[in-house]
Amino acid sequence: MVAGINCFDCLKSLIASKTDTTDLQTHHRLSQISYMIDYRREKPRVAMVTSSVTRAAGGLAPIVLRLTASLVNSGYPATILSVEDEYWSDVSKKIGAAAGEAFPACGPAKVRSAVRYSPGLHRRLEQLCPEVAHTHGLWQYPSMAVLKWGQSTKRPWVVSPQGMLDKWALDQSPVKKRVASIAFESKHLGQAGCVHALAEGEYEAIRAFGIRSPICLIPNGVDSPEFAIGQEPAWKNDCGDRRVLLFLGRIHPKKGLSELIEAWRMLNEQDPVTCKWFLAIVGWDDGNHLQALRQQAADAGLSDCIGFYGPVFDGGKSATLSSANAFVLPSYSEGMPMAVLEAWSHGLVAAITPKCNLSEGYEHGGAVKILPEPHSIASGLQSILRLKESEQAIRSQMARAFAEEQFSWKIIANKFRSVYDWLAGHDSRPNCVRLD
Repeated sequence: MVAGINCFDCLKSLIASKTDTTDLQTHHRLSQISYMIDYRREKPRVAMVTSSVTRAAGGLAPIVLRLTASLVNSGYPATILSVEDEYWSDVSKKIGAAAGEAFPACGPAKVRSAVRYSPGLHRRLEQLCPEVAHTHGLWQYPSMAVLKWGQSTKRPWVVSPQGMLDKWALDQSPVKKRVASIAFESKHLGQAGCVHALAEGEYEAIRAFGIRSPICLIPNGVDSPEFAIGQEPAWKNDCGDRRVLLFLGRIHPKKGLSELIEAWRMLNEQDPVTCKWFLAIVGWDDGNHLQALRQQAADAGLSDCIGFYGPVFDGGKSATLSSANAFVLPSYSEGMPMAVLEAWSHGLVAAITPKCNLSEGYEHGGAVKILPEPHSIASGLQSILRLKESEQAIRSQMARAFAEEQFSWKIIANKFRSVYDWLAGHDSRPNCVRLD
């Protein structure tokens, strides 16, 4: 092994001496070889396995990408194995090796979309044979691939359901989930070395599903905000000098948007302060729900005070968050929504339901409690809309500080690192793991 490493070092030194070449194609190829040498020398200790790391995965994609990047940045070898979709090439071109590897989905179109069957992913996981695998999400082929890998290698794995065992989520497409549960998901969860819960509510949902595996309680993380220079929010020409209440996320019935629009109608009729605000609904339409919401707003005479905008990414997302004045998510079911953490990191006070699994925000001043029904939403929003400028500045500082102190990716990655090391037999059980 020592001789092998010395040979690798000599080859890398030779490559380094040639990288000043003006032949860009040769330079690129030498860089690829250098990368592969590093890859062969140090296999990943953990492999993140998931159905997608693109926008098709919604909020799950940035969680997987940022956790992996934070581990790698701390010197902990990690990689990502996922399944290709229509957006994969965009992600791969943008962030390169940080996106990991993606493998084609096989079978008829409906199978590719719903199941994400990808034998190449399983083969690659077998080849890498990391010390620990970490599945993100449920009900699809990555769960089966990790289960087969774990059973054949006798190595441990972690499962992050990310809210998919919440009762509301289980009630959606229940037949498909029962079939998947019988076929592989119950074993995937039940034989896991550890199941990941984002908060106490998800811990209880996991136990209610009958899973007795150890559970680690670790929240999602969030980056410090990057403020986009020169970019304007999509509502710039629509809201005038009004302040902006922002919803950012999937346009889906579980988000409580119909209830939000009804609450906005009530507020516009009952509280004059609402005329100083504009409701911006930003996100991608999941399941053709958007048209019904547009019609609801038009029928209520709210077209001038509600705007619907498409999805935003990167600088556009930063401009959206930094230009808003408050945030709302009246959701029926969540894991731990990245949008709320990002709103807090931008200093936005958020009206959120307990199903967001961020009830600590109520105590730390970053959140107002609402339920996913119009009267509760209206009452909660009214308390935000009526904040004086000085009061809002204080609450904004509290929200930002809470995000930085509790949800930085460095802190989150270190907690996961302790779980992986425990499962691999390198360390004792960390405090975040519960056996009860």
